[in-house]
Amino acid sequence: SNAFDDTVDETVLLILLNALWAASAGVLLWALIGMTAGYNPAWSLSVSLPQPVGIAVCMGVCAIYVTLITTAYWVVGNVFTDSRRAVLWVKGATASTAIGGVLSLPPAFLVLCYPSWTPKLLIIAASVFILCKILFILKGFRIFFDHLSSWLLFLYYLCSLEIVPLILVYFGTVALCIMLP
Repeated sequence: SNAFDDTVDETVLLILLNALWAASAGVLLWALIGMTAGYNPAWSLSVSLPQPVGIAVCMGVCAIYVTLITTAYWVVGNVFTDSRRAVLWVKGATASTAIGGVLSLPPAFLVLCYPSWTPKLLIIAASVFILCKILFILKGFRIFFDHLSSWLLFLYYLCSLEIVPLILVYFGTVALCIMLP
């Protein structure tokens, strides 16, 4: 018997690791916004937030993203398959995000400590993110491929749940950072 048997379970650990992902991804998103949008006083739509506020905004957006995308996975899983397989798919998503959170933490710390390394660290972090997404997509492949016509559903899934939300997160965060004083 262990002292932690009754206090720590898989769900709590996955929630904490997904929060770690949101924090790491927030730092990395702020670094990406700094590289792409940046601060240019001559341009009226520039990001002028102080770094701590900008990082906090980006962390909040990443936390909202991971919550909404997990909910969307649950809805899609329940629509296209039975509840048991949907739960397995959602657990796969949270596990994939948790692994990404652990692997994204070092680049996030290094971006804060060594800003000159930001371009290389963002490439590393993007590679980790893409690898985790590919692993999750391959794991969830069995939900969508029951028939040959499932290719169309799979393409809809890729666009609506994997590509478009990331684009919306980036542009929404940039717009939010521009609008905040």
